[in-house]
Amino acid sequence: MVGYNGNFPTPLAEHHKCPCCSYALRDPLQTECGHRICKECYADLQRKSGKTGQIICPVDGSIVLPHQVFPDMYAKREVLNLPTYCMYRNSGCQWQGALREYEEHIVGCEYEDIRCPNGCNQRLPKHLIEQHLLQSCPRRLLQCEYCKTKIPSEELQDHYDKCEQFPVDCLFNCGAMKIPRRLLQQHHESECPNAVGACPYSFIDHVAL
Repeated sequence: MVGYNGNFPTPLAEHHKCPCCSYALRDPLQTECGHRICKECYADLQRKSGKTGQIICPVDGSIVLPHQVFPDMYAKREVLNLPTYCMYRNSGCQWQGALREYEEHIVGCEYEDIRCPNGCNQRLPKHLIEQHLLQSCPRRLLQCEYCKTKIPSEELQDHYDKCEQFPVDCLFNCGAMKIPRRLLQQHHESECPNAVGACPYSFIDHVAL
């Protein structure tokens, strides 16, 4: 893990900044030449050194020997005590505190920008997600008031066009209204006085061929 990408109120001092990742030093190591580097960034330099195992200081280009590198606890305390704001400050979060508290705060920050769990592809601050899921998400499930089936909000109108329980009026204008769609044919065949002898498609404008 590279250095801390905190939202610092003032520019990061160079002696608190890793020369490799340019973030605030995380678990800093100090070389014999007096420069500091994140522990993970140093490990990355070791991996890239290949068979030679020779590490070059990223600041002054001097050779860094493994036995000449040691944890810098003083620098670590300095960095962890740096004041910082929440990374979601521009979204409204007013938290501020020491860097040592930053990552714990971020995990639970209500202003974190997250994707809707319903898969509608919208991103919102965490504290607005519940309202979104209940009121505006196009993928939220709504119950059809006629057949009681649960349908995604964005598909509800299409469902009404096919729902067997949806109320429709008699196609022959006999005055019967709100007949469940599944019973409409039965109404036309055995109940509707206007349907006797009528063309079953008389409700459609006939076009001469």
